[in-house]
Amino acid sequence: MSTYPWKDTLQVSLSAGDLSTLVQKARARLHPKTCSTQDAFKACLLKAMKHVVYNGLTLHPRVTRIFAIVDARKARNMAREYFGTGITAIDTPYLSASKKKLAKGDEWIQSIQAINGLMDLAPAFDTDTLYVDDWTKVSMEEINFGQEQHMFCQPLEVEALPVRNWCMIYSAKAADAGDANSLEYQVQVVVPKGRAAELINGIVTDVQDGFDEYFW
Repeated sequence: MSTYPWKDTLQVSLSAGDLSTLVQKARARLHPKTCSTQDAFKACLLKAMKHVVYNGLTLHPRVTRIFAIVDARKARNMAREYFGTGITAIDTPYLSASKKKLAKGDEWIQSIQAINGLMDLAPAFDTDTLYVDDWTKVSMEEINFGQEQHMFCQPLEVEALPVRNWCMIYSAKAADAGDANSLEYQVQVVVPKGRAAELINGIVTDVQDGFDEYFW
């Protein structure tokens, strides 16, 4: 558990079989059908966070901003030794969708997919922001300050971050790879204090129902 009094951290795992079910249903509802496993899984987490954790916390509709941390030098064609904005965030705002839009069933995934194309540089941390990152594919492994001395970046732990909402995704390592019961992804999630149980129950319910309610 975290040392911060206002947040809890937990771990969530999803098996290869359950992930396959989620991805198949997601791709069946999307045009074009280019949904990756990461798109589907991140969207599932967002849905659970939005509907289970934050539902009812405020009187006003909540605006979720989805962020991913990237190496800005590649996006802006900067030199490797430039470190002024070496790490930045890609921002995809997501407003509460109308019932008409929710009927499409693909709003969550399209919001996640959009994060790859907007490239709006944004401030680093905001407590009302959901940060989603796959730390097995972090794009920035070393920093060169122009002096041929490299600093190697290490994956962070969510407990060390002063934010309320962070999902860190790790590819699970299982000896029985390919088994439908083997773990495909493991996630560290930060949620507001006292809301961890609701998130776990929400994800378990989605899995048990075959993600039927996930696609309205």
